[in-house]
Amino acid sequence: MTRLTREPGTKWEYSNYAMIVLSYALAKRSGKDYEQLLGSALMYVSASCLEGTSPSLLAAMGARVCPLVNGIEENRAAAGGAALMFEKNDYDDLLQKWQQVLSEPAAIEEWADKAYRHVVDHYRWDRIADQYLSIFRQVSEKTEAISEVQ
Repeated sequence: MTRLTREPGTKWEYSNYAMIVLSYALAKRSGKDYEQLLGSALMYVSASCLEGTSPSLLAAMGARVCPLVNGIEENRAAAGGAALMFEKNDYDDLLQKWQQVLSEPAAIEEWADKAYRHVVDHYRWDRIADQYLSIFRQVSEKTEAISEVQ
């Protein structure tokens, strides 16, 4: 049996594993998959300290859900100012911002719309595919030009 190492409610820690287990349990209990749960969420909150370009953040933004995330550089870059951020790894600030935004329903909707517009403008697959094709064409043209010179 695992014993508690501290009194409940005295220290807070974020765990990606715990969030995965919680998401699975919610999906199993509700009979909905992740995307359906996300689409009906009021907010997407992530306190993760380690991210790349977070697919779950972008999915939440694309589902028009108000994001509140850790102010680490990776989240700042991905969200481009279109997500609520709490100070990097400052969980007291997370709690304060969370309580503040929950008391302002209009703010939740504004941030959700801003997040959605950002994803549509910067992370649409057709636009990304076009950008990749453009890069490949440029590389191909430069390769052909070099071959002609040699």
